[in-house]
Amino acid sequence: MNNPPLLTMSGVTDTGRVREHNEDTIRWDVSGGWAILADGMGGHLAGEVASALASETIARHLAELQGGDAEQVKIILKDAVVAANRVIHAQAQTDINCHSMGTTVVAALVHDALLSSAHVGDSRLYRYNEEGLELLSRDHSLVQELVDEGVITQEDAASSVHRNVITRALGLQDTDGRGGSATGGYCSRRSFRSLF
Repeated sequence: MNNPPLLTMSGVTDTGRVREHNEDTIRWDVSGGWAILADGMGGHLAGEVASALASETIARHLAELQGGDAEQVKIILKDAVVAANRVIHAQAQTDINCHSMGTTVVAALVHDALLSSAHVGDSRLYRYNEEGLELLSRDHSLVQELVDEGVITQEDAASSVHRNVITRALGLQDTDGRGGSATGGYCSRRSFRSLF
């Protein structure tokens, strides 16, 4: 894999203002050119377990990546997310303390001057450069669907009482990866040079 020589990564998670414990997991590998953020679903049992399982499973798949063209990388990202969904769902079925656990996730991989990404839920991917921040992913949420349908504006969405209602998450149901509400996330490719 040919990664840009000046690729740097850093990250931090925070409990925020509502939760007492952190349900987020973040991982990255600069030499591998990938980063993963999983946000365990607050209000559900074992969100921190779900986010850890998601990031571990996806990281394991990405660490095994040994080259490939952009289409192969996209398939590997999707397969990694589907595998994470299966692992989380299986754990939830066998451990009563993890029943109905779930997480959102965003994963990104830089390869051959391209950025490929996959996401499920409302974990977001942004581009930051001299022009500022630009959202690259699209939330799987009720308010995003309402915005897309023209029912509410983006400004209304920001203050909606439903802004935290997601429509897709990992772990809530088993899937074969061909759609389904659990892993129907987006995978995309963009020119890395245009991102930074």
